[in-house]
Amino acid sequence: MPSIIHSVQIDAPAERIFPLVSTADGLSQWWAADVTEPGKGTIELGFFNRATIYTLQAARIAAPNDAEMLVAHAENLVRLGKYAEAVAVFDKATRIEPANSNGWSGLAFAASKINQPVVTLHALFMRSKLLPENASTYFLWATSYDTLHQKAQAVAFYHHFLEAAGGKFPNQEWQARQRLQLLEK
Repeated sequence: MPSIIHSVQIDAPAERIFPLVSTADGLSQWWAADVTEPGKGTIELGFFNRATIYTLQAARIAAPNDAEMLVAHAENLVRLGKYAEAVAVFDKATRIEPANSNGWSGLAFAASKINQPVVTLHALFMRSKLLPENASTYFLWATSYDTLHQKAQAVAFYHHFLEAAGGKFPNQEWQARQRLQLLEK
């Protein structure tokens, strides 16, 4: 039987939500009325008079210092538009696990959304030790340097971005061309 992983985004404190998604009593309050707990760490959800039964095993509980889970949490904060909170969580994750490329990528993006070009550049630098550049990272490099008025670096990265973008990012490509017209005067 295949495993199904549910990712549910909930904008509430973990201590309030965890009992609702990890216990038979909690799940019976919002997911299914027929919920049993046949063994420790296992919960069964019954549907259609138990003609269909889903067996759930408790997900790994994230320790406060689990970088992978922190990155997943920060990515959810980004989806919710909570960029400042995401920056703090990505920062914590990358301090715990400096080789976490997803953490550095997320930190660069979230920091760019709240106009923190120095943090963005640091995150991009650390990410570049782990992964190759792509159009998105070139654009973040360019806009961060541009914000800091570092003209030569901004121009170079806008050009890298345009070479890598290939028409896939029309709005950003237009922005890059406009900035290059001004910066190369």
